Amino acid sequence: MICPDCGREIPANSISCQYCGKLFVSQRARVEEAPVHEQVSRLSSQLKDQEQATGQAIGWRRKQRWFFYAAGSLMFIGAVVVIVNIYNSNTKAMADLANVQVRYASKEKQLEDIMKQLDDLNATLNDKDASVTDYKDKLLKSAKSLTEITERNKKLDDDLASAKQLAETSQGQLSAAMAVSNNLLLRLAVNVSEAELLKMPVAVAEAQMIDTDKDGLADELEKVLGTNEVKMDTDDDGFDDKAELENGFNPAGEGKWSSAPAEKYKNTLVLAKKDGLSYIWYVAANGKRYYMGASDNEFKYLLASPYWNTK
Repeated sequence: MICPDCGREIPANSISCQYCGKLFVSQRARVEEAPVHEQVSRLSSQLKDQEQATGQAIGWRRKQRWFFYAAGSLMFIGAVVVIVNIYNSNTKAMADLANVQVRYASKEKQLEDIMKQLDDLNATLNDKDASVTDYKDKLLKSAKSLTEITERNKKLDDDLASAKQLAETSQGQLSAAMAVSNNLLLRLAVNVSEAELLKMPVAVAEAQMIDTDKDGLADELEKVLGTNEVKMDTDDDGFDDKAELENGFNPAGEGKWSSAPAEKYKNTLVLAKKDGLSYIWYVAANGKRYYMGASDNEFKYLLASPYWNTK
């Protein structure tokens, strides 16, 4: 049987719908030929069954309602949990995306820096290539120059060998010439005694030789004159040796040497011997004698003194 109001199926011969409570008058008004107490008993039984069915339907209805409530609550809670999870996941995903973007920007900046470094490196390499080319050219030029220098050095070595040979020859010739000139000096010089030599005034000519006491007289000349080569004032009279010589005084002691010109020996070489050695002097036109050297050293004093520039 179908309820005309709610459209649900209900037991046959029901007095009312246990779902919506609709009363069916046609069923209640049906008249059967039976005793009244039987009809009352039957109606009571039907009503009781109807109430029991209605109670069962209401209980089932309540169970369904609680089931739906529970299911809805669970669905709601599940939906909230899902939403929260989705929100949290979305939040985390957004944070991760932000971090990724930051890292991407950083990596992009690093990539730009690397690209710039690569560009600089390429430019440097190009410069290096150009420099290498220049170095190669310079190396080739240097190699060529080295070859030329080697050839020139070889020629210089040959010239040097020739020059050494010539120098040796010249040295031999010079030695021979010196021997001849020394012998000539000894032969041309006029022998005089030491006493006669001391009568001639001494002229001072600075020689480019060792002068220990820096008094303007070379050590060799001071040894010949008898003065102290390590003391500027040999006799400690307050006048240095050179000043005494220039003024005709004895620099080694008291007294005055002769200041009269040696008229007899002007423009002449004179030779005085002492301790087995020959000492040569030149008496210039001014009558003063200039020391030229001794025979034991090949008259080297002559080469170091401007004797001919007399005053």
